[in-house]
Amino acid sequence: MTLVSISPGWRAFSQLCEATFGTAQARASSLAWSGEPVDTEPGKVWTNKDEYNGELAPTQQQTLTWKFETKHSQLMQPHNAALFLSMLLGSCTDASLSAGPPAAYSHKILMDATDLEPPTRTMEEYDGANALIYPGVACSKVDISCEREDFAKIEATLIGMGKETDNTPVPTRPAVIAENYLTYGDGDIKLGVTYAGTNPPSSGTSIASRVRSFKVGISNGAKMVYLFNDATGYAGRVVRARQPQFDVELDLEFADRTEKAALLASTETSLYIPLIGATITGAHKFQVSLIFPRVTYNKPKKGVDDGVLLLNAGFTVMSDLTYGPCVIWINNSQAAYTATS
Repeated sequence: MTLVSISPGWRAFSQLCEATFGTAQARASSLAWSGEPVDTEPGKVWTNKDEYNGELAPTQQQTLTWKFETKHSQLMQPHNAALFLSMLLGSCTDASLSAGPPAAYSHKILMDATDLEPPTRTMEEYDGANALIYPGVACSKVDISCEREDFAKIEATLIGMGKETDNTPVPTRPAVIAENYLTYGDGDIKLGVTYAGTNPPSSGTSIASRVRSFKVGISNGAKMVYLFNDATGYAGRVVRARQPQFDVELDLEFADRTEKAALLASTETSLYIPLIGATITGAHKFQVSLIFPRVTYNKPKKGVDDGVLLLNAGFTVMSDLTYGPCVIWINNSQAAYTATS
């Protein structure tokens, strides 16, 4: 028996979204990742164990559905953030900032309230033995986090229609987008900004020097749907939940009772978390900026670290009547993310 190493393995995604759910797009962008390799697996399996079959164990088994679930974890760069957040929220408006070279583009990402079917991409993974293609892959959750003296991290929860195709012979690894990972030193956190539809928002008070770490989790509640008159066992569409769910927390060094007073008074504010890195060209820099136009505190919990008084602040994200609950701006050198062929 010959052992197989995953060391030469890679994972890649289509840059373009699928024009039709489950119709594979070319894989154009290869990403590093940490964690386990993926596989499709049975979703719903039937046996006749509940029937009186004359035997002491089941005599029949049938797989009714197939599923695909995995988490993609790596350090965050504008490219992987745009790839997964555009899948998660669904609406991405791309605009040219500079023709370059190198060219610079902005990507405004938010959720379209009328579109219940999020876009899907095609994923391919080479595990050192086989290159397997997974069409119909959607993103159901993205978690972004960062702490002092560390890189920003991103984790995308991916679900798929359950189809898997062996790509033989193993293709050449798709291109790796050359972007630096974002770090704590690239980040600023501001409260009380004024967002008027453009990036960056104006005014606001920086609390970055107090922040020890932050985490932002966004879930669209997406689920795969298996359709009548489709005997393949694969999902036929993906549908998101009615509203996205947000989990936003800041770990702060305690200053005063401002946060507790704001909680007691149900005071509304706004939250701006920009991570701005190296220059693309001219005045344009790589960035991932998260804007929450309306938030209120839902948790100001005190703690201690080696005698230093701390505050864990949680936020309820509410919808702004004009801009919705969350707007994400990403700048890099990639032209588009939600376009289809």
